Amino acid sequence: MNRVVIACLLVGLAAGFAFAATTQLIDLARQAAGTSGFVIGVLATSVPVAAFGGALLCGPLAEIVGRRWALLGAACLLILGSLLSALAGTVSDLAFGRMVLGAGIGLAWVAAPMILSEASRAENRGRMVTLFFVGFGTGILAMAVLQIFADYAATWRLAFWIVCGLSVASLVAAWFSPPSPYWLFLRGDHDAGRAVLGRLGWPAGMAEPKADKIVANVRAGERLRLLSPMVRPVLFLTGALMLMDQVTGSSNVLFNSSLVDGLNVEQYQLLVAAGNLLTTLIVFALIDTVGRRILLLIGLAAAAVAMLVMAGALMYVTSPLIQGVIVAIAVCAVTLSLGPIPVLLTCELMPLHVRTMGIPIILSLNFLFDLPIVFSYQVAADSLGSAPLFLAYGIATLIGLALLWRVVPDPRRQSLEHIERYIRSGRAIRGLRAGGQADGGEEDSTAGPGRAPALGGSHAAGPATPQLGGQRP
Repeated sequence: MNRVVIACLLVGLAAGFAFAATTQLIDLARQAAGTSGFVIGVLATSVPVAAFGGALLCGPLAEIVGRRWALLGAACLLILGSLLSALAGTVSDLAFGRMVLGAGIGLAWVAAPMILSEASRAENRGRMVTLFFVGFGTGILAMAVLQIFADYAATWRLAFWIVCGLSVASLVAAWFSPPSPYWLFLRGDHDAGRAVLGRLGWPAGMAEPKADKIVANVRAGERLRLLSPMVRPVLFLTGALMLMDQVTGSSNVLFNSSLVDGLNVEQYQLLVAAGNLLTTLIVFALIDTVGRRILLLIGLAAAAVAMLVMAGALMYVTSPLIQGVIVAIAVCAVTLSLGPIPVLLTCELMPLHVRTMGIPIILSLNFLFDLPIVFSYQVAADSLGSAPLFLAYGIATLIGLALLWRVVPDPRRQSLEHIERYIRSGRAIRGLRAGGQADGGEEDSTAGPGRAPALGGSHAAGPATPQLGGQRP
């Protein structure tokens, strides 16, 4: 397990550093005289476009050659993209390098959470998946610190060389990490799957029951397809979470230094990066105790208030200190609700037989929805000003909060097999609640005749029409 964690932490660190490094080029363009909003929009969307393609690429890679090789592919793309960017002699060379880096970021964004969710136990799965985002946030903060001590306009090539070094380290770590046991069981290689469970630190007394449950789940879900009625609620919910991640205006808060008067690019990015990493660490500490649902809803409520306050501040407040505090609160609120949690829920709720299609498609929507938000911001801000846009972000967040309130589940301390059985039962996703058993210790024997298995809800276990929402159990 340690090797998987180290590999995913390193690839997250490299991807975060690369993401921040490419974003700083946009800030340099914003500061350049005569650069139009349209040109800035085109530059800003090049990385999300490539990341969208990289995220989709993870599907066939994870299906055919495995999650581990998808992670290796992400490291290779980050190495290639950083080399092309560091050695770029023309603007077109640099643009191509940015596109390759974007593809590597997208591939890492899917591959690392997927393999972490499959290599961890139910009681700490939230923390393990969040570790990728800890690495990603650390990379962004490291880039911000580098800018404080060096002029990015003169040292941007150094930033890409650092990305290359981090990516090589992640490649080596991924090479020595084990494959996903779920992928091996899906391929029918049960002996290798059991061996990997042992390598991941599962005691023999827990590994054998775990392996038996995975095998039973593989057989039970053979007819499940991505658009099966039981899977559609998962697609709707996780897709809505990806949309919410963008309609809050998070991208324009995280990487738009023009929001605070009196702060230069370096100071703004340090403020945002520190707030982002601090909140990610808070999520890491609380995700498996407080739970996904509570953190998500509290964060969304705080994000809505922060966006509305920011809209007013942009019109009436001129103090850089007050503006900076509002931005910091907005960053923390968005990270608390829409940082690791939507990705974690996608990796938890997607059934085994459709994971390699469903997870890449859903997570790629994050980059797809990012395109119009990022592209339109500068153009709209030039004509309308930033305040109306953040007012719209705040209203959209409030609407999303009202819609998600009744449908977001909390599957902490439930094994992936446990969650899939619940989803296949056709019951409302909202009824999936935190379990009291550690992974490998679930007791299905409580489900006598006429009783539902203890899957976190109290709905009847009989056939039911799949629902996205539903009453509280």
